[in-house]
Amino acid sequence: MAAAVEAPVVVGRLTRAHGVRGWLRLQSFTDPEDNLLSYRPWLQQRGGQWVSCEVEQVIPQPKGFLCKLAGCDSRNDAEALAGTLLAVAKDVLPASDDEIYWIDLIGRSVETPDGTSLGRVDRVLETGANDVLVVVGDRERLLPFIESVFPEVGATDAPLVAHWDPEF
Repeated sequence: MAAAVEAPVVVGRLTRAHGVRGWLRLQSFTDPEDNLLSYRPWLQQRGGQWVSCEVEQVIPQPKGFLCKLAGCDSRNDAEALAGTLLAVAKDVLPASDDEIYWIDLIGRSVETPDGTSLGRVDRVLETGANDVLVVVGDRERLLPFIESVFPEVGATDAPLVAHWDPEF
């Protein structure tokens, strides 16, 4: 077991046991789903800390994946891990100039072009058409994460500027 890792990025979830030899069903949160397979090491939350886990094998399935983790050798072992989130350290993810990760949006302040505060990004929702930022301030606002509302997404420590009516 490796040292604990601070603030990892959640990339999937072990959903339930599969069979009697310690296999688990795995749901990927990455897009595309198989990107999860290229990120290592995987981390599991144990005792309130994220720790490295060794992946022995992953098999693609029509709806997700089956995976076998080291030390998970029985159905009871697998059932104990069911529901566990999987994460990776942020520096494992590929850097990109034209994409931003949700983790980079959460916690950022949001304001209008004239400097009126709308609050902070609490979470991001995937709606199919576009992502939606849940901004919590004096009230909760759902702002579509599209270019007409957020024409520029600058440095991660700068406020997001939303072309949005604060009264809406």
